Amino acid sequence: MSQVKPETNVRPRGDARQALIEEIDARLETATERSRARILEGTARLFLRHADTLDDETLSLFDDVFLRQIDRVGTPALAALAGPIAPVAKPPERLVRALARHASVEVAAPFLARTKSLSDAELQAIARTCGPAHLYAICERAEISDALSAVLIERGDRAAIDRLALNPGAKFTVQDFGALLGRASADERARVTTDMPVAVRGAGGGSVLARCQMIDISPGGAKLKFAGPPLLPEVFVLEFTNVERQHMPCRKVWQRGEIAGLRFVTSLLALWGAGEEDGPIPQPEVILGVTPTS
Repeated sequence: MSQVKPETNVRPRGDARQALIEEIDARLETATERSRARILEGTARLFLRHADTLDDETLSLFDDVFLRQIDRVGTPALAALAGPIAPVAKPPERLVRALARHASVEVAAPFLARTKSLSDAELQAIARTCGPAHLYAICERAEISDALSAVLIERGDRAAIDRLALNPGAKFTVQDFGALLGRASADERARVTTDMPVAVRGAGGGSVLARCQMIDISPGGAKLKFAGPPLLPEVFVLEFTNVERQHMPCRKVWQRGEIAGLRFVTSLLALWGAGEEDGPIPQPEVILGVTPTS
């Protein structure tokens, strides 16, 4: 591995940097595919050892070195590289952008799901052109903006939609939340499984009484899971924290330990059709119990 040994206190410049790149190119040109995979593995190991201390110039050098190699190894070698590199706080950004768009989901998925160096605009651009498996990987991100959710809902298959519904970090517009509910898998009672953070407020939208997770939702009601048995009033307002902070008046139907069932005062049935081919449901804000602002 003598061809890839930049130290954190060494800053190759000008001719020295070019000479290093040319040496790497020469080694790769004559190496077997197995040897190239081992060289890539060694480069990754060296990078990960110093990733927390690299300055911008040395990080750029690693980027150049990685990019010289990725087109000369097979998919298994790239997949082995993706897992350790994707969660790094400050990765080689050109490498990340290249592999996040790789045709193989085994290579792209770790970056699509975990890396923080891809901007929301870049993720949206990838989501507009990638396949179902790549879309599913994006649905696994810890945080998903409402703009990215809109693209995922528009292009995702049923598996991706269901995964998005279970992502507590996904945000939605009211219209897109309706489209999600309309496309997600549901049981015979039209219940969609979710894991959405919500807040219970006093009747009339008063102070927050408790925060919990909404673990399923249907047109008529929802099921909430609390950290412990709550003191839940008979009538309250449910705040959809990740849906433009919309509110819905509710009544408690039952409670067993930390799980409670509620019924919406106004049915959400119309919202289930939002985003379908026959056109959007008008005034979804009213369906969720708020008055649209002018």
